[in-house]
Amino acid sequence: MWRGRAKAERAAADAAERLLAAGGLLRRVPVTDDGRAVFRTDQGVNDAPYRERWAHDKVVRSTHGVNCTGSCSWQVFVKDGLITWETQATDYPSVGPDRPEYEPRGCPRGASFSWYTYSPTRVRYPYARGVLLEMYRAARARLGDPVAAWAQVTGDPQQRLRYQRARGKGGLVRVGWDEALEIAAAAHVHTLREHGPDRMNLDTCIGCHTCSVTCKQTWTNRTGTEYVWFDNVGTRPGPARTADRLLARTGPPPVETVGPAPFPGSGPRGVRR
Repeated sequence: MWRGRAKAERAAADAAERLLAAGGLLRRVPVTDDGRAVFRTDQGVNDAPYRERWAHDKVVRSTHGVNCTGSCSWQVFVKDGLITWETQATDYPSVGPDRPEYEPRGCPRGASFSWYTYSPTRVRYPYARGVLLEMYRAARARLGDPVAAWAQVTGDPQQRLRYQRARGKGGLVRVGWDEALEIAAAAHVHTLREHGPDRMNLDTCIGCHTCSVTCKQTWTNRTGTEYVWFDNVGTRPGPARTADRLLARTGPPPVETVGPAPFPGSGPRGVRR
């Protein structure tokens, strides 16, 4: 029974080959050797939209911060100043002959980051609660020092209760980048000097405790550090320079410096000044 079935299958395959060969005699256009593709020269195909979709002027190195460490390296293809598409970088430094190399890293959420970038709902400018901003500006104009102004607003029970009661009710107003960074830096410096670095919670994303610890080091007992490296991808906290200037003016925090010393030039995972 098995031999008969095998013989029938060989006969069917032979018949199929003969039919394909006979069909080739009727075609007047080129085909591939296996007969699976036909090249129609008599029909024009407009592939310009497809080629335009993937065209680009340059390729730049970048990463994403989609609620993660932002430690995956990406090649971003740019045309006319806009992101056209992205692909995972594969040129990570070798980890040595005794262990597996890095896989191409990068998640689908990061691959679609350009949709976040150009989303009409993206918040493009800093905002602050109006009642808090009004009190801070008044204290800033009167005292002349951002840290002292923040300390007065947050230390006054009536003012503190006023802006706390405004939470959840909207009232956000757009502010400039310089003022927003100054307020953020003043709040951090005040907390650092008044309560110590262990009162600063920077665990704001998932799976990012290494990043959070490094940020705490940068903000607290490593003031002046501008670049933090994770797996050969650099990230830079925006208000760091402003905080450094405020600390330079107000003096270092009254806390003991703890933790390991920086590692200048120690490779991808070092912290560099």
